[in-house]
Amino acid sequence: WSEDPPRGTVTLSTGTRAGVYQKYGELLRTSLSTHMPDLEVRLLTSDGSQENVRRVATGQADFAIAAADA
Repeated sequence: WSEDPPRGTVTLSTGTRAGVYQKYGELLRTSLSTHMPDLEVRLLTSDGSQENVRRVATGQADFAIAAADA
């Protein structure tokens, strides 16, 4: 038994363009494109953790990278 890999689009809220959260998002998107080619990962830059958490809470993003204290 095997499942088809996920397909569609997911949105990940990251951080500033030159920041480490953006780099993590890019690395994750690259890895997922290799293993889940039918899944598009859209990255949203942001001002950081608080904005990222707010985006997930309001449905603007499916996932986010955030500090634990955000």
